[in-house]
Amino acid sequence: ANKAAEKILGGEHFRVYIVIPLHPEGAPEDAATQVMLKWQKKTIEAMYETVAIAITRSGRTDILPTDIIGVYCLGARDPNGPPDLMEATWNSLPKRQRIMINSR
Repeated sequence: ANKAAEKILGGEHFRVYIVIPLHPEGAPEDAATQVMLKWQKKTIEAMYETVAIAITRSGRTDILPTDIIGVYCLGARDPNGPPDLMEATWNSLPKRQRIMINSR
């Protein structure tokens, strides 16, 4: 968020993509999982606030924090769904257009 704020104040275009798992590790009802989700939420809120302050200081009225920061969740494909369409679409893309994200 600080890097994005610097770019905004410098008049540069900048975009942040945050990728988080759709389902956290561990049982959702466990205290440790709840604490992790709480701090994950607080971190994202703080990032939006930092970017919002930078936008205000820059005097720009044409952008919002959501234009700068995008939060995306990765999830597994439905095993009961039709894989043929997804596979056909994936295989028809040139290799340079494919985007794969690995974590860990």
